[in-house]
Amino acid sequence: MFKRDILLRIIEQIVRVLARMLKLRDAGRYEEGLALAAETYREDFGLDPLYVDVMDSEKLAEMLGEYATIRALAQVVTVEAELLALSGDPVRAAGKRRRALELCLEAWMRRQPDAEPDEDLLDGVRGLLGEVGAQSLADKYRPLAQALAGQETV
Repeated sequence: MFKRDILLRIIEQIVRVLARMLKLRDAGRYEEGLALAAETYREDFGLDPLYVDVMDSEKLAEMLGEYATIRALAQVVTVEAELLALSGDPVRAAGKRRRALELCLEAWMRRQPDAEPDEDLLDGVRGLLGEVGAQSLADKYRPLAQALAGQETV
């Protein structure tokens, strides 16, 4: 129960952070949004922001452990990618989109087998896949990405 309470608090905090990041994006304050992403990696996920860039997605997901935490990180990385693109850094934005997609796929693989499909996550995978393309993913992710892109549920 204690672990679940901590997880719920983290998720609530991430929802607030995402809302702040989106407000900063809408206000054209991209650098502040990027700084908030880095702070969130450190404070809420216990990750050095550099790890999010360089660590293998599977290992990153293993460190986070929980489906909901991996999914939350993927959401922050997705918004960070958008902020990078808007601030004029398309190369880093593309790398972040690929990372976000791989984290979404890691979350999908870790969901409970009997759980209802997460339609929001599925939509996120499809949207990111449209921007990134399966060919840029690590080999292990391509079959799942293509399956999720073509079906309602997997």
